[in-house]
Amino acid sequence: MLLSRIETTLLSQFKPKWQSDVNNSSKCCFYYRMYKTDHTFEKYFDIIEGKLLRSFVNFRMCNNVLPIVKGGWLRQDINNRKCTLCNTNEVGDECHYISKCPLFTEDRNSILPTRLCRNPNMYTVQNLMNTVNKSKLLKVCKFISIILYHVKNPPD
Repeated sequence: MLLSRIETTLLSQFKPKWQSDVNNSSKCCFYYRMYKTDHTFEKYFDIIEGKLLRSFVNFRMCNNVLPIVKGGWLRQDINNRKCTLCNTNEVGDECHYISKCPLFTEDRNSILPTRLCRNPNMYTVQNLMNTVNKSKLLKVCKFISIILYHVKNPPD
């Protein structure tokens, strides 16, 4: 009973500090804040594995080479971190690649739920990235793997 009380007390002190650190950190990107709203174990760790898990985690944690992330390493202004795969002149962030980039239209329509493709917005992307439905999550991971491959190896 004492151990349970200590654990509860420590967690009640830790969680608000964690939330504050995430919200105030310049290292935590907007999308990470959107996906990770609570300090809990992520169920996707029990659902996916291998390369798909690595791609998904890297995408969620902004540990990738998307222009929004790579530009941060190079200290570029956020408005100069454009998608290099299309000519929409939009910032190359997670939401752009998941829901808007024309290069991925065919893959998006064949892999992702129709609702996301019809009405893309940050809330549908958030729900997609936080799904615990195995079938849907595997599709999301497959799509993210395609995105990351093309960002690293742009078509000619």
